[in-house]
Amino acid sequence: MRQSLIFFLIVVFGSLMTLFFSGCPPSTQFEVYPEAVYFEPKATEKSVVISSSSGREMSWKAVEVRWNAEESNWVEEEISWLSCEPISGKTKASQLVKLRVTRAGLPAGEYKDVGVKFSSGNNIKVVRVSMTVENLFLVDPKIVYVKPMITEARVTLTNKSDMDLTWRVKYVPDLSKPGESTETLPLDISVFPTSGVLSANGTADVTVKWEEARVSDFGLIFVSTLGEQLVEFRFISMCAESDIEAVPKELVLTVPTAAVQSDNYSGTLPESKLILKNNSSLERKWSGSVVDASATDVDVISVRPTSGTISGLNYVEITFSVSKPKEVLFGAGNYYFVADFENCFVVVPIEVEQRDLPVIAISKPPQETNLRPEIIPIDVLDFGREEVQREFWIANIGPLESKLYFRISYEGQGEANSLIAEVKPIAGGANGEDGNPEDFFHPDFPNVLIDGVRILVTINRDNLVNDVEYKTIKVEALDRDPIQFPNDAVVLTGVESKTIKIRVEKQPLVVEGAFNRSRPPYVMRFVFLLRDSAGKAVPTQTEEDLSKIGITITEDGVPLDLSETNYYLTGPKDIKGNVIIMLDYTGSMYYAGVNDPTNPRRPGEALEEIKKAVIDMIYDMPDSYQIALMFHNDRQQENRVIRSFTTDKELLRESLESFYVPPNLMGATDIYDALSDAIDRLVAEDAKNPLPFDDADVKAVIFITDGWDNASSVDASEIQNKAHDNLVRLFPVGYASGGVISSGDLITLAKETGGHYYSANSVDALLALLGNSKSLVLRDAKYEGDNLVKVKIYNEGKDNLSWSCDTTGLPNWIESITPIQSTISTGDSEEIAITLAPQNAQPNTIQSADIPIKSNDGSGIIRLKVVSSGTDWESVSVSAEDGEGRIWNDLKNQLVLTYITTKQQDFKYSIKFDYKPGESLPVLTGVFEENAFAYIGDIRAGQISLVSSGLFYGNDPDNPTRRSWQAVVYVRADYIPRDVYFLRTRYFLQKPEEVSDAQWNLLLSNVTMKVEPAEDGLLSGRSEWRFIGEGDNVYLILNSEENAFPYGSFGNLFKITLNNLDSYVNSFGSVEPVLHLGMRVDNEVLVSPPSQGGVSRTKYFLYPGGPTYPDGVLIITTSPRVAGPATTVAGLAGLPSDFNIYGTWDLDEDGIRDFIDPYPGDDTRPGGWIRPTMISTSSTVSSVSFNVENNVLDTFSWSIVSYPSWVSAIRYGANGDLDEGDFTLSPGEKEKVTLYLDTGGLTPGTTVVGEVEVESDLFETQKVKISIQVGP
Repeated sequence: MRQSLIFFLIVVFGSLMTLFFSGCPPSTQFEVYPEAVYFEPKATEKSVVISSSSGREMSWKAVEVRWNAEESNWVEEEISWLSCEPISGKTKASQLVKLRVTRAGLPAGEYKDVGVKFSSGNNIKVVRVSMTVENLFLVDPKIVYVKPMITEARVTLTNKSDMDLTWRVKYVPDLSKPGESTETLPLDISVFPTSGVLSANGTADVTVKWEEARVSDFGLIFVSTLGEQLVEFRFISMCAESDIEAVPKELVLTVPTAAVQSDNYSGTLPESKLILKNNSSLERKWSGSVVDASATDVDVISVRPTSGTISGLNYVEITFSVSKPKEVLFGAGNYYFVADFENCFVVVPIEVEQRDLPVIAISKPPQETNLRPEIIPIDVLDFGREEVQREFWIANIGPLESKLYFRISYEGQGEANSLIAEVKPIAGGANGEDGNPEDFFHPDFPNVLIDGVRILVTINRDNLVNDVEYKTIKVEALDRDPIQFPNDAVVLTGVESKTIKIRVEKQPLVVEGAFNRSRPPYVMRFVFLLRDSAGKAVPTQTEEDLSKIGITITEDGVPLDLSETNYYLTGPKDIKGNVIIMLDYTGSMYYAGVNDPTNPRRPGEALEEIKKAVIDMIYDMPDSYQIALMFHNDRQQENRVIRSFTTDKELLRESLESFYVPPNLMGATDIYDALSDAIDRLVAEDAKNPLPFDDADVKAVIFITDGWDNASSVDASEIQNKAHDNLVRLFPVGYASGGVISSGDLITLAKETGGHYYSANSVDALLALLGNSKSLVLRDAKYEGDNLVKVKIYNEGKDNLSWSCDTTGLPNWIESITPIQSTISTGDSEEIAITLAPQNAQPNTIQSADIPIKSNDGSGIIRLKVVSSGTDWESVSVSAEDGEGRIWNDLKNQLVLTYITTKQQDFKYSIKFDYKPGESLPVLTGVFEENAFAYIGDIRAGQISLVSSGLFYGNDPDNPTRRSWQAVVYVRADYIPRDVYFLRTRYFLQKPEEVSDAQWNLLLSNVTMKVEPAEDGLLSGRSEWRFIGEGDNVYLILNSEENAFPYGSFGNLFKITLNNLDSYVNSFGSVEPVLHLGMRVDNEVLVSPPSQGGVSRTKYFLYPGGPTYPDGVLIITTSPRVAGPATTVAGLAGLPSDFNIYGTWDLDEDGIRDFIDPYPGDDTRPGGWIRPTMISTSSTVSSVSFNVENNVLDTFSWSIVSYPSWVSAIRYGANGDLDEGDFTLSPGEKEKVTLYLDTGGLTPGTTVVGEVEVESDLFETQKVKISIQVGP
C-alpha cells in the first residue's frame, strides 16, 4: 500500500513538472454525442452536441474527414454531400451542431466511412456519418431467365420521383464486365423503344427480342437522369449442385422377376425415392416428368408428385415405380427424370433392373453347439434388469440369387436421451461381406448355408423412464450396398421390412464396481457405488445415509454367518483414489460448440471452458485423491501427460491453465491407445504401495470422447480386459461436436470395469458433468492483506444470475461485505470484497466463519479461518466452495465394504443391498455377483501401519498465533484379530543415516510429540476404552473382555503430532528434510497359552519394526508415506511359529525383548547395558570405571548391590567426583561409575579377582569382573 502511494505521488509530481517547464496549459476534455449519425432515406438534417467535461470554457473546431483503411486513420477531406454548421465555437457547457446531407445527383446505395472531426487542443473526437440514397428509377425484372424456345421479354420501367426523367438503353455483351457497355445493339437483339421520357411517378414497358439461335447471356443498362439500372438476360442451363441437388445421382428401379413373368402379378412393385434438395435460401418452383432417350414423356414409369414448390434449404421426396413391368426397357440409358426449375434443369438417369427380391429374417444367434444352425425367429430382445448389450442376427431367406442389403432404424434414434444408445452395424449386407457366408441353413433349401450378420444393440439404462419399456428396431432392405453407396442406397419397398422390439426393465438398485480386493488374513474389501433406478447415486455422506443400507453377503450360495465373522460398511470419507482425467485435444473437439444453435462458441473456446470445468472438479475432490492430467491429440503420441500424480491442486490448476496444443497438431482419435497408457500409469503408481489396501481404493480414468476411434492399435475389448484385470474403473464422457456418439463400446467399458457412462449433447451439458451443474461458480478466493479478502463470483449459465450474501449471524470481526447482492450477466463475473476487523476478534484463538452465497441457480460458501493478535491478523485462510458437477457428485457417494471371509479358496460371492430411501417408500434391492479370491493368513496376526501426509508448515496446534513445521502421523489398524481388549504400543524417533549428529541433537532439543486417540477413529466416542500414557512413549488402551474390538476392525487408532520442527527442517537447506518414526507393539503381553481345560487366547500384531518388517520405520518427508506391517503380501500372512510361549518375542534372540529393543532384527545391537564387563588393571592404578548405559527404549533404575572389599569408594559422573549418581536412566542416557581401589592389603605378586554386582528393574543382575595384577 505504501509503495503504491509513493508511486502515485511520483507520477503526479512528474506530470506537474512537465506542465511547468512546457508552459502549455492542459487541453480541455470534451464529449460529443452521439458518436455516430445515420441519415435514413428521407432524413436530411441531424444534430450533435459538443460539451465541456470540466466546465471551463473551451474552443473547438470541426472538419470533414474520410476513413483511410490502408493507414487505419481519419484523413481530412471535403465531403461534397455533407455539411456542418457551425464549424467552430467556444462553450463552457454544451453547444448544438447541425449536420446536413444533400442527395441530389448521387447514385442509389449506402454512403459511409466518412465523418466530422471535432478538436479542442490535443483532444479529438470523430463522429461517424453514414447515409442511404434510395433508388427512384426502377426496372422489373432485373434478371430474365431465358428458357428454350423463348425469344422475347418485357421490361417495365418505373419513375418514383416527382419529376420527369429521360432514359436510354446501352448494351452489355459480357455480364462479368458490366462496366464495358456500348450504345450499339448487336444484329440478333432488338429493343423497342431504345429511349424516351418517363413522366413523374409513371411507368413504361420496353420489349426486348433476340434470335432463337442466341444462347449467350447479355445485359441492357437503362440509363436515366436518376441513375442506371442493369437488366441481365441469362439463358438457363443445368442447375448447379450448390443450387439444386438430386440424391441419388442415378435412380435404380427394381422389377421382381415374378412381375415380368406373370400376366396378373398381384404383389407390390418396389418403389424408389429421389430427393431434390434446394441448397439455396430462395423458394424454388419445379415440375418434372420421365422421358425416354428422345425426350418424349413416357408412362411406363410412374412419378409422384410431378410438381411443387421447395422452400429455401429444404427438399422434396419424389417416389418412382415401374407401372408397366412388361413394357418397360431394362438397363441404363433408356429413361431420364427431368425437373424444370424455370431457370435451370435437373436430369437424373434412370436404370431399370430385374432382380430377385430378398426376404429379411431376424434370428437368434447361430447355435455354436448345434451341427445344423437354423434360423430361430426372435421378436423381442430382452435386456432384463442388468444387461446393457444384447445381439440378434439378420439373414436373407429369399431366393438364392437375391442379395440383401439393409439399413436399421430404431425408436429414439438421434434423440439426446434415447434408451437405445447404439445399434452396430447400422447398415450393411448379408451376402458374405464378413468373409464367412455360412452361418445358417436356408429354411427352404436343404443343406444350403447362408450368411448372417450379427447386430449388437447397446442401451443406456440412465435413460430408462418407466419400470418396463419396449422400443422398436426396424430393418429395411436397400437397393444397393449402403457402405459403398451411402448417399444413393434407397429402400426396396417391395421387400417387407421386419421389426424386433427390445424390452428393458428397471433395476431397482444398481451396484457399480464391487470387485474384490483381498489382504491376509482372508480380508475382503469392496469399493462401490449404489444407484437408484433413475441412475442417481444413493447418498452415503452421513451416518443416517448409511443406516438406510442393508447388506446380505453370500459365498458359494451360503449366507455369511455373522456369528463367526464380521462385515463393516463405511462411507467415502477415507477412500484413497488415484484418478486420471484425460482431455480430448483432437480436431473435432477444437470445433466443439461452433454450431451450437443456442450458445455458439469460437473454435477452441469450448476447450478452454472444459479446462475450467476440470479445475473445478479437481478442487471438489478430497485431499486423499491423487490426480494426474493426460490428453490425447493424435496417434503415436510420445507423451500424453500434462501433470503426473499429485495432491497439489494448485500445481494441477497451473499445469492445466498453461497447457496448450496448437490447432494444427489436433489430429486423429486414438482413445484406446491413450486408455492403455493411462491404465499402465495407474498400475505403476499403485506399485509404490505394494500391500493390498495401501494402494488406491479407487483407480479410475475419466475421459472425454466421441467413441469413434480411428487410429488405435488396440480395441475396446482389449482395454476392457486390461482395465478389469487391474481394477481400473473407466468413466467415459460421451460428447460429439455436432455428430453422433459411438456409445456402444463406451457403455460396455464402463459397466464391465465398474465405472459409469455419461453423455452430453452440448458443451454446456459437458461442463455441467465435469465442473458445476449450476450457473454460480466461486473462484479466486484469496487474502489480499490490509484486512481485505476477495472472492470472484462467475456466471457460467445461460441466463442472468441474481445472487446475495446471507449475513445472518456473522461475527463482528467481519466488518463489511461489498457488494452484498447483485445480478451478473451470462459469462461475466463480479468480485466480492470482505473487510476484516482484527480488533474485534478474540486474540490468539482460531476463529472461523462461513458466508453463504445464494442465487437463482446454485449456491456456495466462502469459508474464513483467522487468528488475531488483537491488533493485526496472525493468519487468514480463505476458501470458496460451490456446487459440483454430476460426475463428482456421484463419485463422492462411494462406499467401502470390508469383511472377513470364511473361505480358504477361490469362490463366488454375492452381495445383496437393500436401500430404504424413506419411511413411506419401498425398499430397493440390488445384487452384485463375481468370482473372488482371498489371501490366506494367520487370523491371530493383527496388522498396524503408520500413515503420514508429510511435513507441512501450518498453524501451531499449541499456539495459534504462530506457524511452524510439523507432521501428523496416524496409527492405523489394518486388521484386529479376535479378543483384543487391550493393546500396548510405543512410538519414538530414530536417527536417519543421512542426518548429522548436530542435526539430530537439534531435533531432540526442540521436538514435541503428542499421542492421542484419533478423531473419528476406532476409539472415538467409546468412553469405555481407557487411554493411558505410561511414559517412555508407551501408550496402553484398555477395556473389559466383553468390550473387545470387533473382529476384523480397521481404522485409525491414534494421532501423533510432531511439532517444533522448524530448526531441524531449516538445517537441511535446499535438501528435502527427512525424519524417521518407529513403533513397537508389546506382543509379549498378548501371549496367553491354553490353560488346562481352556484354549489359547494368544494373538500378536505385525507392524513396521515388527516381526515381519524389523527394519521398518515411517520415513517422513514432504510427501505422503505409509509404513506397513510387512513389505510383501506373504509377510502379512503371519509367522509359522508357536507364540504360546512366553519370551518368544525376541526376534534376534539377543536377550532384549522386541518391545524395548531399538534393533529387533540385529543381535549385535544395542549390546549390553554395562560396558565394559571385564576390567584388567594393576595395583599401581588407583581407580577403574565402567558405564551403565540405557541403550533400549524403556527407562530403568539400577543400583550396585555388592563390590569387593578393596574397593574403597564409589564415585559417579564424568570426572568421578560425585557422591550420587543418576540411578534412573531414560533411553539414550548413561552414567559413569568410578571405583577407587585400595590395594595396600593385597598379597604382592598375585592376581586378585573381584566382582561388582549391578542390578536393575529391567534386566537381570549384571556382574563387572575386575582383575588386579598386584606388584612384587
